[in-house]
Amino acid sequence: KCDTGSCVAVAVTNNHVHVGNSTDPAAGTLTYTRNQWLTELRVTLRDGLPWNAALDLETGTYEWAYGGNRLRFTRDEMDAFVAGVRNHEFDA
Repeated sequence: KCDTGSCVAVAVTNNHVHVGNSTDPAAGTLTYTRNQWLTELRVTLRDGLPWNAALDLETGTYEWAYGGNRLRFTRDEMDAFVAGVRNHEFDA
């Protein structure tokens, strides 16, 4: 769910889940198999952040890396994503 237009975008295909940044589509996507995605959701529920996302203290943004690609998200974007995970909005 994205009410602001500035979101962690999640698209589910037959075998994969693709994660992107709605404000920077040119940055590419993080692509997970469904099983990898379910693991990522469990980690996010447990830890409050995706497994390979970290806060960049210099910029105040979160960098989320997976499969050789890196995306950046604001704190509000990451908070909205984590809230969506807790509400099961991204279950594949």
